[in-house]
This record gives sequence, structure tokens and C-alpha cells, in this order.
Amino acid sequence: MKKIIAAFILSFLAMIIGSCYFSPLKLYYFAPFLVLVALRTSFNSALWIAALTGLLIDLLNSSHHFGTYSLCYTLSVMLLMTQKKYLNDKAVNMGFYTFAFSFITSLFLIISSYIFDRGVVLSPLSLITIFFLMPLIDMIYALLWIALPLELYTFFLRWCVRFKQGEQWYRFRFFLQKLKRFRLR
Repeated sequence: MKKIIAAFILSFLAMIIGSCYFSPLKLYYFAPFLVLVALRTSFNSALWIAALTGLLIDLLNSSHHFGTYSLCYTLSVMLLMTQKKYLNDKAVNMGFYTFAFSFITSLFLIISSYIFDRGVVLSPLSLITIFFLMPLIDMIYALLWIALPLELYTFFLRWCVRFKQGEQWYRFRFFLQKLKRFRLR
């Protein structure tokens, strides 16, 4: 649960920073968070979290009709959850799952744009950009901004546990006691 909350905070920070400095890039900032939710929670919880995350994006974004992101995120998570038995929870695989999530979400957003009479003109270059380049950038973003910090966090926690259980902790505590005696004099 801690990793999911940390992923949400990191995604929200990336959305704020990205919208200020990288506004031409239309990334799905919450894609790695939703992939992590799909991997670690139940089906109903994942759908609710995807709908609420889409609602948050709908509130902050005015490029589509209200509710479009909620619908697309929920459908994408539902499609990803049907393949959950083939997915494993590794940091390296998060990038590939984010690529798939971004691809599926882009497909649903284009379909919803046609349904709601928005009329998107698609050229071969825009298709390559929408279905390959942007998911690839989302994949790199997921690996560098979400997966790497979460893996470093778990590595640090494991190191701390080993440090406290091992001989190094006793040496460090002995050093602290010597330091306190030195300060008292």
C-alpha cells in the first residue's frame, strides 16, 4: 500500500511539473500508478481507483469532454486486469505494462473522440506518434520517475533491516555511545 501511495504522489508531482515545463508532451502521468494499482489490488478496487484518477484528470484537464478520462482509464485498467495472470510485479516490467496501458488508453481516447463528435484527423505520422512514440516516452517516464525511486526505497529499507540485524548496528551503536561520552566531557 505504501508503494501505491508513493506512486500516486510521484505521479501527481510529475503532472504538476510536467504541465509547467513540458506542456507540449501529452503524457499519461498516472499510467504507472494505475499499472501498479492493477498489479497489486483487487479488480473492484482497481476500477474504482482508475475512475477516481480519471475524474481527477478530467477536473484538471479541459481538452476532452468531462468523464472521458474516467471512462478510458477504467476501460484500460479493466483490459489490463483481464491479463493479470500473465503480469508479474517487477520494476523492469512496469515500463512494458505502462507502454501497453498508454497504447490502450490512446486507442480508447481516439475512439471516444470520434463518438463525441470531436473529429480527430489522423495521418500516418500522428498514428506513429500516438501509438508508438508517446507510449515509449510514457514507458521511459515510468521507469525513471516511478519504478527506479520505488526500487531504491525498497533497497534502502532492506539495507536498514540488515544493518539493524547485523554486526554493523552494534558497532554503530557503540560509536554513538562513545560520541555521547565525548560530548559530556
